[in-house]
Amino acid sequence: MNRHKADCDGGKNYGFKPEQTKEYLEQFYNRNGSHLVVMYGAKGAGKTSLLKDFMQGKAHCYYQARPCSDREQVRLWSMEYSRQPGKAFHEGPETTGLTDFDGIISQLVSSPDTGEKLLLVLDEFHYMVRGGGAFMQSMVRLLHHAFSERDVLIVLCSSCVGWVENSMVNRLGEAAFEISGFLKIRELGFEEIYRYFDGAFSTEELLVLYSVMGGIPGYWRMIDRNAGLRENLCRLFLEPDGAFQREARELVESQLRETSVYHTILSVLAQGKLNDLYHATGFSRAKISVYLKNLMELELVEKVFSFDSEGRENTQKGVYRIGSHLVRFYFRFLYPNLSALSLSEPEEFYEQYVKPELEKYTAGIFGKVCAQYMEQENQKGTLPISFEKSGEWVGKMGTLDLVAQDEEGHTLICGCFGEAPVLPYAKYEEWMECMRAARLSADELYLFAKEGFDERVKALAGENEKVHTVAWTNLYL
Repeated sequence: MNRHKADCDGGKNYGFKPEQTKEYLEQFYNRNGSHLVVMYGAKGAGKTSLLKDFMQGKAHCYYQARPCSDREQVRLWSMEYSRQPGKAFHEGPETTGLTDFDGIISQLVSSPDTGEKLLLVLDEFHYMVRGGGAFMQSMVRLLHHAFSERDVLIVLCSSCVGWVENSMVNRLGEAAFEISGFLKIRELGFEEIYRYFDGAFSTEELLVLYSVMGGIPGYWRMIDRNAGLRENLCRLFLEPDGAFQREARELVESQLRETSVYHTILSVLAQGKLNDLYHATGFSRAKISVYLKNLMELELVEKVFSFDSEGRENTQKGVYRIGSHLVRFYFRFLYPNLSALSLSEPEEFYEQYVKPELEKYTAGIFGKVCAQYMEQENQKGTLPISFEKSGEWVGKMGTLDLVAQDEEGHTLICGCFGEAPVLPYAKYEEWMECMRAARLSADELYLFAKEGFDERVKALAGENEKVHTVAWTNLYL
């Protein structure tokens, strides 16, 4: 049954660039036989643009699924198919009377066969899977030529990343063995965004924007490079119908019921109460667990797993964070101040409620950006340790932003200070306490600061060759 397992394992190359993702799909299209690829990525990551480019010049059928019953899904699909101009298929019989997936698929593969492989792209396919097992049963039959001898490449696409990575395989059951490959469209890294805007914003301003939007290309296309940071945030988030304000609400409300419960949990997490949701919300632990699971499936919330070390008793357990940048910003600044937002001008609200907290707010994302840099340097082979595994150590008294080890156990540790321009010696001492609690010893220690280091940290780095100081503003020059 598992006839494509090798391809499935090899397909999880999540660092593709746009041209590489298309090349990956082309490989499956050009292979003999029929194949099924699952392609996924966050909304706005560029999946649709890639698919449009990939479908160009091929006999194809594209359908975007909706949240509805199987019967309504088939009706909508067959109606759209019957209205298509004869680009990929010759006009066939009227299909609006079809009532199941087998019926419409048989219509697709029975169109005049020129010997060309059929490309079937089903976007937001999770809506079809959630409707029941009939959809995937039809896909399996299509792969095994139950409807026609014609070869087909099926691309199942989804923006529900958490569901694909955590729940899809269990939901598909044995049909999951038919998957030939996985392709995740990754978000942009901070350096890519920095290079793209090329001086339109300062590094600090880009860090703020990155903390608000993450690496979703569709969001960055809405940024006006000729306007300042404040003007962009006011237009996109603080205007009454700002695009980001609307998007943040829709991310939560479009796929979740009982929004009052979800809003409460997200509001608590946004205020930094990470490890005491029970007392902060007043909800039972069982109820919180169910709702957190739903939020994680939509990638709105992530569970923090600490890097495994001998000091397990000193790590925080059951810690959750808001995973969506837009949602985190909305619930941190707008949701607790909606009355003021309604009565204030956007610029006034920004100056009073947002600007004073921005440096503290972006400090949380600073460590992630520095970790990205270290991952890139590791791939280039420029670090003294070529690490194989890495992660964040989350302790009861503090956090180590990056702990990385090679196969022999040599350890590289990063401390990243984004709360002020200059890293003080007291912060270095705090990280030393964290290492003792984690029972970790740093073979190489990297200290990141936005602009510089106090004299004691400089002296430490000058005396110890294993201590490296990195001024973040110089990274991308």
